[in-house]
Amino acid sequence: MSSRKSVTFSSWVFPCTPQLWPHALAVSSGGGFALIYVYHGLAPLWFLLPVFALFVWGLRQFSAQGRRLAHQLYLVRKLNETSSMLHQGLSLENVLGVVGEISEEIFRVDTYFIALFDERLGTIQFAHAVENGRPLQIADAEMTQGLTGQVIRTGTPLFISDLRQEAHLEDRIVHSGSRTNGIRSFMMVPLQDKDRTIGVFSIQSREVGFFLPFHFELFLSLSHQVAAAVVGARLYRRATQDSLTRLFNKSYFEEQVLANLKTGNAFGLLFMDSDDFKSINDLHGHLVGDQYLQALSKGIVEECRSTDVPCRYGGDEFAILLPGATLEMTRIVARRILDTVDQIVLSVEGAEVRTTISIGILWFRGKAVNVHVEDVIRKVDRTLYKAKRVKHTIEETFL
Repeated sequence: MSSRKSVTFSSWVFPCTPQLWPHALAVSSGGGFALIYVYHGLAPLWFLLPVFALFVWGLRQFSAQGRRLAHQLYLVRKLNETSSMLHQGLSLENVLGVVGEISEEIFRVDTYFIALFDERLGTIQFAHAVENGRPLQIADAEMTQGLTGQVIRTGTPLFISDLRQEAHLEDRIVHSGSRTNGIRSFMMVPLQDKDRTIGVFSIQSREVGFFLPFHFELFLSLSHQVAAAVVGARLYRRATQDSLTRLFNKSYFEEQVLANLKTGNAFGLLFMDSDDFKSINDLHGHLVGDQYLQALSKGIVEECRSTDVPCRYGGDEFAILLPGATLEMTRIVARRILDTVDQIVLSVEGAEVRTTISIGILWFRGKAVNVHVEDVIRKVDRTLYKAKRVKHTIEETFL
C-alpha cells in the first residue's frame, strides 16, 4: 500500500519522464536565481554564476550520458532480436540476408561483406558483399591476399579508426568496386567454429572514428551468432544436398512436394532420365560418368527459376518441382531442358561423350484432397517410363 502512495506522489512531483529531469532541474534553478535577484539584487548573482555554469555543464553531461546509454541499450536489444532472426531459416541465403539487415540497421553502414573459407580449395569466397548499398561480385581470393586472408590465417580481429594512420595495413587492402570514397574505418572479425576459422565478417565506413569500442564489443558478440548460423546452414545444406551434383537430394525434394500439396496451389513436376547413360560408364568409366552428371545438373539448373527445386532423384534420374507453375510454363521448361541436354558434350581422349534425355511431366491443378506424395511420384514416374520407351521425348499427365 505504501509503495502505491510513493509512486503516486513521485508522479505528481515529477510529471515527466526521467530523460526530462535535467531540464526540470534547470528550470527550477533558473527560478531560484530569479528569487535571489528579487530579494537581494544583482550582486550575489555574480558570485553564484560560476556555480550555475558548472551546474548547467553537469546537467548537459548527464543528459548526453543518458542518451548514450539509451542508444547502447537499444543496440543490445536489437542484437538479442538478431539471434532469433539468424536461425529462423536454415538456408545460408537467409543468414546472409539477415547479416545485411543487421549491418544497416544496428551499425548504420551500407558497406560490408561476409567471406567464407573453402577448406577444400583453400580459397576465400565472398558470399555476400555490398558497397554503398549496392551488391558486389568479388572474385575468389587466395589465402595470401589482403586483410581478409590475414584475419583467416591469424584468427585475430581488426578494429581500425583511421586506415590512413595504418600504412602497413592500407597496402594490404584488395580494392573492389568504387575507389571514389575510400574506407577510413572498419571492423573485421573471424567467424569461428570451435578452433577453426570458417570466414570473415567486416563492416566499413568512410568516416574517421565511425566505430566506438562499444561497437567493437557488440560486433564481436554478433560474429559468434553469425558463425553459429553459418555452421548450421552448412550442415542443413549437406543434409539436403546431393554431394556430386550439388542439387537437392530425394528426401528434401519429396518434403517440398508434400509442402506444396498441403498449400493446394498448382505446381509442375518434371522427372528426367538420361538415355543410355550406362554406356558412358561402360565405355569411359565412372569418373567420366560423374563428370557428365555434373554437366547435366548444371544445364538443368540454368533452365530453372529461382523458386524451383531441382533434385538428383537417384543415379542418372533428375527431378524438378516448379511451385505455382502453369501447365504451359512446365512444358516450356521441359522443352528447354531437352534442347539444353542435346548441347552437352564432353571431350574425352578425342571422343565425344553425349546422350539425350527423356522427360515425364505431371501438372497438379491444385485444391485436390487426400493426395499423397507417393501417388504423385508414382504417377509421374509412370509418365517418365512412357517417355523412355520412345527416348528423347516428353510425356505428360495431370492430377
